[in-house]
Amino acid sequence: MNCFSFKYSNMKKGIVLAAFLLKAFLALSQKVNWQNLDAERDSIFGISTVKAYQLLLKGMKPNPVVVAVIDNGIDTLHDYLKGKIWRNKNEIPGNGIDDDHNGYVDDVYGWNFIGQEVGLEDVTYLACMEKDFYDSLSYVKIPLEYQSAYRSWRKKWEEFNGHIFNAQQFLKKSTEVRNLVGELINNIGKVSPTVDDFKNYTPKNDLEKQLRFAIINQLPKYSSFAEFQQHEIDNIIANIEFHYFHGLNSNISDKDSVTGRVLRKQVSGVGDNDVTGPFILPLDLPGPLHGTHVSGIIAGKKDEKSGSEGICGSVEIMPLRVMSFYRELRDIDLAMAIRYAADNGAKIISLSFGKYYTYNKSMVDDAVKYAISKDILIIHGAGNAGVDIDSKEYTFFPNKQYDNNGGIAKEWITVGASGWRDDSTLIAPFSNYGKKNVDVFAPGLYIYSSTPMNCFRFESGTSMATPVVSGLAALIRSYYPKLNARQVKSVILSSVVRPKHTVLIGKGDDRRSVYLEDICVSGGVVNAYNALVLASRCK
Repeated sequence: MNCFSFKYSNMKKGIVLAAFLLKAFLALSQKVNWQNLDAERDSIFGISTVKAYQLLLKGMKPNPVVVAVIDNGIDTLHDYLKGKIWRNKNEIPGNGIDDDHNGYVDDVYGWNFIGQEVGLEDVTYLACMEKDFYDSLSYVKIPLEYQSAYRSWRKKWEEFNGHIFNAQQFLKKSTEVRNLVGELINNIGKVSPTVDDFKNYTPKNDLEKQLRFAIINQLPKYSSFAEFQQHEIDNIIANIEFHYFHGLNSNISDKDSVTGRVLRKQVSGVGDNDVTGPFILPLDLPGPLHGTHVSGIIAGKKDEKSGSEGICGSVEIMPLRVMSFYRELRDIDLAMAIRYAADNGAKIISLSFGKYYTYNKSMVDDAVKYAISKDILIIHGAGNAGVDIDSKEYTFFPNKQYDNNGGIAKEWITVGASGWRDDSTLIAPFSNYGKKNVDVFAPGLYIYSSTPMNCFRFESGTSMATPVVSGLAALIRSYYPKLNARQVKSVILSSVVRPKHTVLIGKGDDRRSVYLEDICVSGGVVNAYNALVLASRCK
């Protein structure tokens, strides 16, 4: 099968030691399920899931647990996730009616909260609203009272420019793909080619081969090639153009124009029921790759060919889309997704993303409080910049601290990424850390899982460590359903494996050795066997 090759996954691209990762990849080429292995049995620092199933869970009957994966979409037809996707039993598919009266029409498998492309992105508004003032400080020695605020603004401005660069590159690549599709159509010689026409076409190069593979997989979902072209390519490019020319427009003087700040209220039903999204763009990272990979780590069926397997077998994944590859994560979309998960039976929310700025934190905080009131445990990745997120300079959002010194979300776990070697390299070099703000570490280096169109590949990031912990939380709640969210968190943090040796963190001149207890709350790496033993003793 012509699947897509390995590529390092990072929601925030950082510097990675290429030689280290290449060595890691070669070392683990035969250990695709390493995150589930055991340090003593297998000499691999996994979380001992296989051991737990063999020695603790035999004969026990699990209860299904719903895990909301809030991400960029999921390939719900992937064989690895067959039978694992949540279904809204109170909704009749395709009738255009909100059967269960929850505000979302035909939300059979979840919802896409991205909504209509209107107004400025959050990052544009935050970066530009005080630009003139902070620019004026650039020409003088910055007064002490403004230095911290100036550094904070500079980071927002860098984020803003990063979004512009990414949009430019994505628009360029997308246009190239559209042109390539046009060339394929001309070569085939048909205005509306069929799947068989593409199968019979001989690609001229690897790019054509990759595009042909994607079209063959996706074209059957549409009534015609024209519909495929419109949904998978033309609509996406139109959205990217709007995002680039309007959403990232730094002219915010006209509040009433489309380039002004348009605030969308939290109204149910904004968006649509497309929980998968487009597959073709970007071609090298097919649309729902991230969410599909995350979901496979949590709940994937055992793949006999590779040996890969999800953490928890008794899970229903609820797909909720809040991101795309060409635009930011908006606070309002995240808040609405969290509320949807809480209202529709999720017991765990898995968040494998983040950003270093926030426009409306209180809106997200209110949604988090609402979810917690429904006995939900929230699992979030620490980020991939290799920095200390206890520092105000690197505050990572969303997070468990409520705005305006309003306390913390106690049913929240923040996860850093670890590797498989029980030595100084245990912590992944890209992983963020923090004695106060990172709770645990979990396997996140070269994790093998599902990707769109029935493919698999290795990915690295705290995005991968997060679903490992989400899967563990689901495993505990599945076999010990009487435990509430706070108890499950306590079990996970209290049952970690705490290395006695130091580990390396940071990058460049800041690379140094520390003990794990110095960089996270629990001081260890999660362990399924230990957690289930502890859970069995809870009253």
